[in-house]
Amino acid sequence: MSSPAAVPRQRRLGASPAVMRVFAVLLGLHGVAHLAGTSDSFTKAADGGSVDYLAGAWTLSDPTLLCAVGVVGALMGAAFVFAAAMTWQRRPQWPHVLAAVSALSLVVVVVALWSSVVGVVIDVVLLAVAVGAGGFSRAGAHR
Repeated sequence: MSSPAAVPRQRRLGASPAVMRVFAVLLGLHGVAHLAGTSDSFTKAADGGSVDYLAGAWTLSDPTLLCAVGVVGALMGAAFVFAAAMTWQRRPQWPHVLAAVSALSLVVVVVALWSSVVGVVIDVVLLAVAVGAGGFSRAGAHR
């Protein structure tokens, strides 16, 4: 009989390959949504417009800064697609990658308020799933 410490705890969402695949697809779609959300910054930069951030407390009109914000959003989208690929493959590191990406994305979407209220909710849920599956824990790295 083996001790409970020797048996790795099974991750939530890790029990069923089908559930993991569906979750990975949803992560990938969330990444695509991040990519689509960057179009506002790039469009306004090209047209000489401005974008309100931090619930209207910060207005950006400099094209270079608007493009930089767009690039950050695009990188977040790519990071979610990467997390989706890791989840699809059921790599043991997927909770750590998802936890890091969700935490960073939460910062980005809070800056983009009010246009990203739904993104805040989604990122909080994804962060909770990742932490529940072992993200941010040292023990989770050795699973």
